[in-house]
Amino acid sequence: MIPFLIVIPFFGGIISWFSQKYSDKLPRCVALISIILMFLINLIMFLNNFFEKLFFSYKIFFNNNFSIVCIKNLGINFSLYCDRFSLYMIFITILLGLLSITFSYNKSYKNPGMFYLNILFLISSIIGSFLSTDLFFFFLFLEIMIFPVCFLNFFWGNNKNSKKNNFDYIKNFFLHSQVSSIILLFSILLLVNYYHSINGIWTFNFDILKTVFVHKNFLENLILYGFLFSFIIKLPSVPFHTWFPNMIMYSPKGNCVDLIGFLSKVGVYGLLRFFIPISGNILYKIQVFMIFLGIINVFYGAFMASIKNNLKHILSYINISHIGIIMLSIFNLNNLSYEGLLLYIISSTISSSAIFALSNKIYEKFNTYDLRKMGGLWKELNFVPNFFLFFTLSNFGLPGTGNFIGEILIFIGFFLLYPKISAFFTISIIFFVFCSLKMFHRIFYGNLKNYSKNFDLNFIETLLILFFMFLLILIGLFPNFIFYKFNFLDIFLVNCS
Repeated sequence: MIPFLIVIPFFGGIISWFSQKYSDKLPRCVALISIILMFLINLIMFLNNFFEKLFFSYKIFFNNNFSIVCIKNLGINFSLYCDRFSLYMIFITILLGLLSITFSYNKSYKNPGMFYLNILFLISSIIGSFLSTDLFFFFLFLEIMIFPVCFLNFFWGNNKNSKKNNFDYIKNFFLHSQVSSIILLFSILLLVNYYHSINGIWTFNFDILKTVFVHKNFLENLILYGFLFSFIIKLPSVPFHTWFPNMIMYSPKGNCVDLIGFLSKVGVYGLLRFFIPISGNILYKIQVFMIFLGIINVFYGAFMASIKNNLKHILSYINISHIGIIMLSIFNLNNLSYEGLLLYIISSTISSSAIFALSNKIYEKFNTYDLRKMGGLWKELNFVPNFFLFFTLSNFGLPGTGNFIGEILIFIGFFLLYPKISAFFTISIIFFVFCSLKMFHRIFYGNLKNYSKNFDLNFIETLLILFFMFLLILIGLFPNFIFYKFNFLDIFLVNCS
């Protein structure tokens, strides 16, 4: 069943492309059916995982492992493995895909078949990276996902002012991605060659390769720092963040911006899955520096968000701030922080995506993301202001939501190790509150500006937004179900001592 999560969007994208010959509506139907099929498969895998095959006993079909030998002499296999962490990351990806396609469903795009092909290829490659245990295919999926992002921004991007500017931002993103990829490829090849020099076996299987580390020589350190540097660029952390706000700014008007923003979580996944388990004592040597870098991200993102007037810029800088909080929890090496980390990744992604979705609905009527040209929508709309307020508050830790539980656990874990710094860290909350409330006030209060006609969410969009609210409240009230029969720490910290 695991390969279907990659195969369905891949072939769904190709069918979408060909179906354009017959009707402009067919590609979006194919894309929607593909993502619904993936959602159902993911749901079955969740039930199977939670209830330990209570309802589904066909072990071959529901096995969490899948492997095919590709290049035997080099030990390259198409190996997939899905534990609970991968399952959560895939679930979020599918949710964002569903949100993107649903909110784009009624929009008219030039060459819609190619548009949905790129969205589905992007989803397929992201999920492939979350499932791959073979470093060759993990790297391959990372490379593939760069191209749909570039094509979506170049051909369907929000570039009404200047196509050249859009191209410059895409070039900036491409260069950052390639530098990160070259460093990662170099580190992978060094690791594979290092293992071969000791054991005489060629393999790209990470579960085998990670056993070679003894943390006593220069080569191992070089490999580790290569992995770290590559994933830090992909996050994107300050000072490698410059591509991120502008790529979000000039992304297509539909909600594929959520998927583009989700690329940052691939960097988080890479750090947790491939760097932390092999880092050993080096993790403690770089801990202070990485925490300091995380704090810079938090304050820089919050400060920049508070002085910007463009809605997409504000949301992208808040995302950079979230990355800082994630970095704090990763390198804090504390049990509470790690439990809070998983809750925070899921909750912040859901709340941020919902805000992006509602922002794009607002854009359709104002025809701008400039807050100075917005205002007075509170009385004009039925549900959008209430939804927007809920997700804005949850985004900076509304009690009763998953964001609050995640942040509290991360903060307590951080406080236990660095009480003075954690007290200073709370100042960042003021920036969060200020920029979030400023954003909300400018959109929904004051005089009505540039508003053309009544609009609101349709039934399906409302249902999806309500589902997102339900998930945030469910995680906030019952966070333990996320860790039901699942020890998050065993995956990452087992080799750190």
